Amino acid sequence: MSGVPDRRVAPALVAALGLGRRELVAFVGGRDAIGVMLELARQVDAAGRTARVGASTWVPAASVAGLDHFLYDRADGDRLIGAPTDDFDRLMRLGWVEVAAVLATEPVDLPIAAPGPGEPVMPRATTHVVSVIGASALDAVIEDVGHRPARIASIVGCRPYERLTPERAARLLLDDRGGRCGVPPMARHSIVVTEVRERDEAIVDRLVAALRDEDPAVAVVRLPSGAETSAPERVTVTP
Repeated sequence: MSGVPDRRVAPALVAALGLGRRELVAFVGGRDAIGVMLELARQVDAAGRTARVGASTWVPAASVAGLDHFLYDRADGDRLIGAPTDDFDRLMRLGWVEVAAVLATEPVDLPIAAPGPGEPVMPRATTHVVSVIGASALDAVIEDVGHRPARIASIVGCRPYERLTPERAARLLLDDRGGRCGVPPMARHSIVVTEVRERDEAIVDRLVAALRDEDPAVAVVRLPSGAETSAPERVTVTP
């Protein structure tokens, strides 16, 4: 498998992530995790398949306003507190849900994050984990772009005031204390890079190369800036 990115157009996130007929997909990472999760659900629904979306941590109520069947436990002010993980496991056992998606880490306002204590809150039935990073985090100062910067720096082996090079970002995304924290043994793991502008392509190429050096099988999906709310054909995949 070549480390050279293939920018062929993917028909949908389902195809880009290689999802099968029945999947429980957990989303973790940076600020676009909710947007990518909701875009996946939108595409599944548009294809005439049955999708259900929820959170096992919490989400801002405004981020899912108007969304039918969002799975959560209770409202707490402007937050929706996540449902127990058993609820997602039970949902998959029902059989009629084809793709379920869950936000398994708390929402953040920065493009990259390290999991906090007790995170991710991962359902046992999870079949696929998606780690989300914004392209704007690459080669930026960790303190400026990272949620829990001290933990990020510790994982990648530098100080918080140093830059998150693509090589360091790859280390974070593939580390058991970072992007692969809590991934079930039989679950697949993919990376989604969001906010990708034309000028970011070269540095994202470096990230893909660094990821492939560590794990040649890892799938990386690129989402151009604004793609979370645009047509599926704007999604491109590095297989």
